[in-house]
Amino acid sequence: MPLLNGGIGLMITSSNEGSAYLRKLNISGIYSYSVDFDNAVLSFGLQGGFTQRRIDFSKIVFGDQIDPLTGIIPGAVSGASYPELNNKYFFDAGAGINLVVGKLMTGVSAQHINRPNESFTGTKSTLPLRVNGHASYRISLDPYDEENGPALIPSVLYYNQAKVSSVSAGFQYKYKSANVGLWYRSDSGGQSDAVVVSLIFDVFLRKDMYDKVRVGVSHDATLSKIQYGNTAGTTEGALSYETTFPSRGQTDRGPRSSGNRCYDFY
Repeated sequence: MPLLNGGIGLMITSSNEGSAYLRKLNISGIYSYSVDFDNAVLSFGLQGGFTQRRIDFSKIVFGDQIDPLTGIIPGAVSGASYPELNNKYFFDAGAGINLVVGKLMTGVSAQHINRPNESFTGTKSTLPLRVNGHASYRISLDPYDEENGPALIPSVLYYNQAKVSSVSAGFQYKYKSANVGLWYRSDSGGQSDAVVVSLIFDVFLRKDMYDKVRVGVSHDATLSKIQYGNTAGTTEGALSYETTFPSRGQTDRGPRSSGNRCYDFY
């Protein structure tokens, strides 16, 4: 968005845990501000929104509904007392910084910086701060068309939340509107956790390539002690729309970097 020297966004995420007994929905607004240099772009981002956390206690199995020998007792009713609330709403915020220099991109971000309380029972249960870091390097495979030709993008991702951390390493192959990725993820102890396969496809709505719909899907195949056959892995999907707003005739808004932008790495 040239008028703001940055961008705005709306993000909606939804997740189900277990047999859909715990559901989470988040709706957030995003604002980013970019500073351009000769061959670099420094961007700052803010995110804030509300989360709904909902639980279905009828789908939870308690200890008094399990027989040590036969497992779950059909028709058994638990004597456990349920909290009065099965819905929880809270505000959640995050912030981040990203730097693109030539063919290198790196950045850090923090989520849940306000430490929201997500408890259903009234006792305090704050969501731990999550810190993320990433680094990517774009390798052009066509020396005659480095901007639009095929590219290989190796990346490293790291996150830490409470006492849990993870490192992911992999690469993406990007060419025109398609992006295919393969990743390896380790857990806090450095042990193998999962292999991740991702696919992103862009549908350009205008010939100038500044108006597009992006569809993405990824699948995690578990490598840990919890075998893949017992979990069937995890599948995630994403749908986004990106556009560029006109500058209303104000074409001179300071120097613009001649190097890569964030979207050149995805």
